[in-house]
Order: sequence, then C-alpha cells, then structure tokens
Amino acid sequence: MNDKRLDRLALVSKVWPWLFLGTLLVFFEAWARISAHRSFVFNAYNLQSIGLAASAPLLLAIGQTFVIITAGIDLSVGFVMGLAAVCVAQFTIPGGESPWILLMSIPLT
Repeated sequence: MNDKRLDRLALVSKVWPWLFLGTLLVFFEAWARISAHRSFVFNAYNLQSIGLAASAPLLLAIGQTFVIITAGIDLSVGFVMGLAAVCVAQFTIPGGESPWILLMSIPLT
C-alpha cells in the first residue's frame, strides 16, 4: 500500500507543473471571457504575435544547437544577434524608407 502511494506521489510530482500551467490558462481564459466577452488566449492575433516574437530567438537557437552538436566553439549568439539588430537600425534610420539601404542591411542579420 505504501508503494502505491509513493508511485502516485511520484506521478503527481512529475505532472504538477503541467497541471498548474493548464489551470492558470483555463483561469485566465475564463476571466477574459467573463470580463471582456472575448477570448484572451486563443485568438489568431495572440498566436501570431507569439510566433513572430519567437521566430528570431528560435532561429538562433537552432544555429546554436548545431554548433554545440558539432563540438564547435560558442561565438556568443546573443551578442551577434544584438550587434546585427543595432547595425540594421543604424542603416535604416538615416535612409528612411530607402529600399536599397534595407536590402543592404538584410545580410547583416
């Protein structure tokens, strides 16, 4: 009987973070539907925003994963991403909306 209880506790301890996350998600979705009469979590705009915000770090993470798998050196991917963002901003600010400056700055990213 004690072994069964320990097995159940082990299962609950493994599943607990997912249960808590799901409970929070259901709570906030219900709260949004009651207070604002519309969906808060599961609408197309939120999912698109999450995908757009996560695309650059995910691409860098994929590249970093290949570097780690091949036992290569770490060139500080975060620093390179920040430097590329600053360079693109510096190229696009003086040029306004010039397509040539934008096309020249794309390879930097």
